[in-house]
Amino acid sequence: MKYCDYPSRSLMVMACQRGIQVYDADGSVMLYWHSLVPPSSDEGECTPNIQVSASFARGISTFQDCMLCIGTDSGNILIFDVPTRGANIVLREMLKGHTAPISCLFNKEDLLGSGDDSGKVVVWQHDVDSNSIQVLTTIDIQGSPCSSVLLWEELVIVAYASGLIRVFNVLGRLHAEVAAHARWITAMDVAPATGLVLSVSEDSFAKIWQLKSEDTVEIEHKASECVQDVQLCGCRFTSVNGSSFCVTGYDLAEVICFAAK
Repeated sequence: MKYCDYPSRSLMVMACQRGIQVYDADGSVMLYWHSLVPPSSDEGECTPNIQVSASFARGISTFQDCMLCIGTDSGNILIFDVPTRGANIVLREMLKGHTAPISCLFNKEDLLGSGDDSGKVVVWQHDVDSNSIQVLTTIDIQGSPCSSVLLWEELVIVAYASGLIRVFNVLGRLHAEVAAHARWITAMDVAPATGLVLSVSEDSFAKIWQLKSEDTVEIEHKASECVQDVQLCGCRFTSVNGSSFCVTGYDLAEVICFAAK
């Protein structure tokens, strides 16, 4: 589930095994339902000329102030047009760049990053002239699932189930690698104003890293916090400069917040 902010509205989007649900900001009204049941079924909706057959949806992101992107287990990414008001949400196209299930999506300006369970990452770019989304870069490092993708300045930051964080440029060149966690990295976030990266893992640690991209690209460990006996599964900076953040964990009915002294 993710809250998606657009210039004129906010939406609550839920991706699950049966389909995709889009609600208004407070969750009181369902605006749109898209079934992931194969088109041969009588259930759900089918969009003409776009065959959607998938078992579950995973990965949610806004794009270009008017699009909603949802990943599926087939490796395809569904792109929906979102109107400024009303419920006329329409499936416009399906991006095909992965063969493994999509694990995460992240957007920045005209770029969209996607990762999958094989470890492959694709950076997509919106072409204004053709109004289409094209592959800019493919980063294909097999061996460990990609669990999170971030875009900051001209960098692509990728977290893996192995506990590694790798930093690439948007053309796919590897600049830095760090053994960040002892177990699966479950989530990351970036503070756009400062380049601070927040990562959490099943090892119970939340860690903050500083990205530097002046002469050479570097990643430096800045701070760690341990939430004892909790497998962390979500994180978010609550300020643009990274001075405060929140985390949560599996089976934890709390959001734990931290702030710099």
